[in-house]
Amino acid sequence: TMSTTDGPILIELYIQMTVAILAMLGVVTGLWRTRAMPPVVPAIASRIDKLRGAFLAILCFSSVTLLTLGLTGLASIAPKETLAASLWFFTVVLLFSWRAREISRDVKETVFVKIWWLLAAASRGALISVELAGSNHIRVVPLVACIADAALCLVLFAAYNVPAQRFAARDALLAHGHADVEAELGGNVAWDRTLSQRPASPETTIGFLGFMAFSWFTPMVDLAYRRDREAGRLEPTDVYPLRDKDLPRRQLDNMNIEWEIERRKETPSLGSALTRCYGIEVAKTA
Repeated sequence: TMSTTDGPILIELYIQMTVAILAMLGVVTGLWRTRAMPPVVPAIASRIDKLRGAFLAILCFSSVTLLTLGLTGLASIAPKETLAASLWFFTVVLLFSWRAREISRDVKETVFVKIWWLLAAASRGALISVELAGSNHIRVVPLVACIADAALCLVLFAAYNVPAQRFAARDALLAHGHADVEAELGGNVAWDRTLSQRPASPETTIGFLGFMAFSWFTPMVDLAYRRDREAGRLEPTDVYPLRDKDLPRRQLDNMNIEWEIERRKETPSLGSALTRCYGIEVAKTA
């Protein structure tokens, strides 16, 4: 038989599952629909993007705290509630991944995201009602966590109703440093040139498994083997052309903007600029 506390806990679990599934479907659909959108160079987060990220970080901290308390048994949190907390943490991580896609592809605020944050706030409100009505003894930790999450969801709903205006932030940085780069290069298009005569690299279209297995580079290895048997060698025209984001001009622009950000600080750090500019790319190859 089900105890008097199992009912509210199961309701909480069902609510968390529903919210997590909706978030997963939305993020996966959004990633799929924006897969062909070219990355914005340079990808700069606006003030509202940073604000959203800050509130998401607080939401993540809240979910991790509740999950940790449930796993360690330091609060009166049932195992099913710990599972619900893990689903909520998974949902927040998904939203972090979508925020990164929004910035890198300059995706506008969609109606689905706005509705989801409102639904998430409503689900937190439902959990608060369940917690207040489910027992004569009110558990402070889960109740405070639900109230904090509801408030953060409402704040994020409001933040997603404000346009990010990323182009304004990007133009402001480019206005300070891009002109100097253009003058230094003297309009030399050699920075954008590629000697390759081959079609675009399969790296840009291959799937995740193919990318991880490095199979997109197999044709290049086969060609090098044939050239070696013919006592020849690979020529610059044989290699794949650089992707647009890998062109020297693009890389120079990215590094110039990151350095402009550092120059505005009291103690500029070249290491910080390099980390922001190339840290993710280096981590991908590790």
